[in-house]
Amino acid sequence: MQNTFDKIIDDYLEDFATKQNLPYVVKNSIPIIWFGDIYKYLNSPQKVITVAINPSFSEFSEERFPAALNCLNKNNLYESLNDYFNYNPYKKWFQRYESVINCVGATYGGKVGKLNDANYALNVDLLSPIATNPTWGKLTVQQKKQIANTSLFWKLYSFLDPDIVFISLDRKIVEKQFELNKKQKLSSVVSDGQLEIYRDSKRSIIFGRNMHGTVFGGSGMSIDFINKTLKEYCF
Repeated sequence: MQNTFDKIIDDYLEDFATKQNLPYVVKNSIPIIWFGDIYKYLNSPQKVITVAINPSFSEFSEERFPAALNCLNKNNLYESLNDYFNYNPYKKWFQRYESVINCVGATYGGKVGKLNDANYALNVDLLSPIATNPTWGKLTVQQKKQIANTSLFWKLYSFLDPDIVFISLDRKIVEKQFELNKKQKLSSVVSDGQLEIYRDSKRSIIFGRNMHGTVFGGSGMSIDFINKTLKEYCF
């Protein structure tokens, strides 16, 4: 298993090396493979991941990855990503997601963690591990094609083998990448499709509408509502 994981990190580093000098790639950045304690994740009874589209350039507006930025290699990258929530996490994004994953007994831990003795969650990026400026939605079609590499995500996804996946992205992207039409739809619990639950033979996928950069932020999507809904479906 360790050899597989090492190869995945190598693939991410190789992808970054070929793209880091593109003009819209954030300078003095690193590839973001995951955020969170991967050792605790792999040893959690229930494995939970959250999925973003690509890293925010705001991740690099403060000191967050001293080891990897000082010298980008496999060991320093592992250390920086694994210690992310203990060091200086981007709370504006992750505090909301922490409240959402708490509904299934999971936590990121560290400085945003709200639960003790919970399952440890990871955050991973779907379309690219590389931070861009402007943000993804403002890139041209050609720039998106240059920077995207979903094959990296699916290699990591297979290795992580999550039980529950939380996604709060553009629904068309989620439909295409996760082939939602091939999975059992348990419920669309808000009439306009703001919160949807899918299940296949291996895992559950929970989709929540992203509103103006707020994950699971649709109208009526309070944490109490999300918690009540997930409990109804035995999460």
